[in-house]
Amino acid sequence: MMVFQHLRLDEASAEFFTLWIDMQDRRLNVLEEGFFHELDQIGNLLVEAGNQTPVVVRSAKPKGFVVGADLRRILQIHTDSDIQAFLQCGQEALNRWELLPFPTIAWIEGTALGGGLELALACRYRVATPKPETVLGMPETKLGLTPGWGGTQRLIPLVGWELGLQMLMLGEPIDCEKALASGLVDQLWPTELNRDTWNSQGRSLIAQSRSIVRLHERMLSQTDEEKIQIWKSAAGRADEVDSHLKLPAREVIWKDIMAGAYGDLEAGLKAERTNFFELLKRDEVQVALRRFDKPKSPSS
Repeated sequence: MMVFQHLRLDEASAEFFTLWIDMQDRRLNVLEEGFFHELDQIGNLLVEAGNQTPVVVRSAKPKGFVVGADLRRILQIHTDSDIQAFLQCGQEALNRWELLPFPTIAWIEGTALGGGLELALACRYRVATPKPETVLGMPETKLGLTPGWGGTQRLIPLVGWELGLQMLMLGEPIDCEKALASGLVDQLWPTELNRDTWNSQGRSLIAQSRSIVRLHERMLSQTDEEKIQIWKSAAGRADEVDSHLKLPAREVIWKDIMAGAYGDLEAGLKAERTNFFELLKRDEVQVALRRFDKPKSPSS
């Protein structure tokens, strides 16, 4: 077993390895540079060893998969160059993880939000446990921010323009049944899954060969273009609660999506990095982040 500060790789099974996420000294899993450095280390070690065994990424916490980025860390960042470095660290780690030469499976039990969903999107496959608390979403716009680790680039190719724009612009999560129907997850796996069943379902999942589709490779039909315009107009409404917080974020999300749609993945990721600070420095965003990150308990 490989054991790091926030991650441990259980190699006990011959058919599947399990990569457990357990962010140290945190009640819930949140992502920051230390996590991405360890993810890189594990990926490099497995590649160097010639590994071909699929890796299942799971949470070791009793609640949730990953709830997002570490807001405390983001609140410590006060310059454009520092936030770009923070985002680039995660983007590059997830790019490398996405291109590993062996299958990776995100097993989502509980919440997978923001950076947690971006981590899952960088895995080749996603499965979810069907229970009420299992939800997937990109809620950044509710804090006046945007996804910064590839969410604006990887979500739409999987779920399509209409649902992708809805999730990104409005920030509302979806349950695992809708995630399955939309293609965001590939299978539903119960929590209590014995080893034989796990191996069998895992093999059937991997048999569904998957190629990466980029945002700029999705051809736009006339219907898609109509839906895009509808969502762009809807996202610009100023008659809702906290519109002063949400609307600037939606404009930036739109810029990020278009950068990837008319460029390539790197253009979209660069837009996420370079457009982020103009939102982060706003007073209302700082207030929202501090309010949301207020500790719920001493161990949170």
